[in-house]
Parts: sequence; structure tokens; C-alpha cells
Amino acid sequence: AAASSSQISLSDPEARHGLLTYYLLEGLHGGADANKDGAVTANEAFAYAKPAVERAARLQNAEQTPNVAGSADLRPWVVLKK
Repeated sequence: AAASSSQISLSDPEARHGLLTYYLLEGLHGGADANKDGAVTANEAFAYAKPAVERAARLQNAEQTPNVAGSADLRPWVVLKK
């Protein structure tokens, strides 16, 4: 989820996306490849996006905490082209 149940999901007008969407897309383009293996897993994507969303929300004087439910998936979401 893009935010907790008591929060509003924010957007970035310049990026024309919600904050979570923006940072997930940035992560899937390689920013989230924490172990530099050329693949981005769900865990890596969330670990990348969550703090970025929280920082961006604070810049808008708001709180937004993305959360994930269910079991972790270690399979790659995206394999990066070299």
C-alpha cells in the first residue's frame, strides 16, 4: 500500500506520479539493485522505495509510510539490461 490507513497518498506534480509509483519505477530502472546482481526483487524495490517516499513526503510537510503485506518474494521482478 502506498500509505498507512490513516495517511494520504501523496504525489509529485513534476513527476506526474504518486510518490510510491515514482520511486518504485526509479528502483525498477536499477536504483533498487542493492546487491548489483543485475536483477531487482520485490524486497529490493520496497527497501529502496519506502525511505525515499518517507523523505519526499516530509518535504511536503506530510507523513507517508508505504507498507507491504504477505510473504517476501525473492524472485526478480526485473532483470536489468547490461
